Amino acid sequence: MPYFILLKVLDNILNPEVHFSANHVFKFPMKKTILQVSQITGLSIATIRYYDHLGLLPDLKRNASGYRIFTQEDMSNLELIRCFRAVKIPIKQIKSMVETEQLTGKVFEKRLQTLSQQEQKLREYRDDIEVALLAIKIKIARYSALTKDTNSYDHGEEHIVNYLVELTKKNYQSEAHKWLSGLFSDLMNKNVKPNIFLKKDKYINLYFKKENTNTVLACFKLLSNLKY
Repeated sequence: MPYFILLKVLDNILNPEVHFSANHVFKFPMKKTILQVSQITGLSIATIRYYDHLGLLPDLKRNASGYRIFTQEDMSNLELIRCFRAVKIPIKQIKSMVETEQLTGKVFEKRLQTLSQQEQKLREYRDDIEVALLAIKIKIARYSALTKDTNSYDHGEEHIVNYLVELTKKNYQSEAHKWLSGLFSDLMNKNVKPNIFLKKDKYINLYFKKENTNTVLACFKLLSNLKY
């Protein structure tokens, strides 16, 4: 999941002595073999070799027998590569960020631009996941209600209201909660139709934080398809 991935990236940057894998927190006090690295990270040996072949581990050394040996720095780079690939950052962009030759101000600016672009994509991905989770909560509440009463109109309104209130401006949370609760009450009493959500642009600008606008719009579009 993106939140866990971002935590791993931040930890590798801020605390390089400790590295994370899916199920482990481990120290890296000495050089490791490719088998040990595979066991620690969960990456297959073939994948690690593939990353090395592509030049994503530029400082990786080999011992006298020709076998790869991984230092703490190599391991840190590999963990970052794994995180970046998990969120679909292209190999070409990853390579440009890990190359160690000709490190100039322009190179740093280019890497900063690339990372900023990926940050924005991850934020959008996170918003999509949150809306999808809300949709699932609505469906769970709906079917839970129907198992008890086939005439129920419950769509998990409490979940929806609480979720949307979290996206509002602090000074408007109480007012937004009252507005949303009243809106759902009107829906259940059939005083309005679900498409009412698509006619509430002025409330979005008034109640909700600017950075949450796209998420709220996606939620309202989802709610407009409810059947009461």
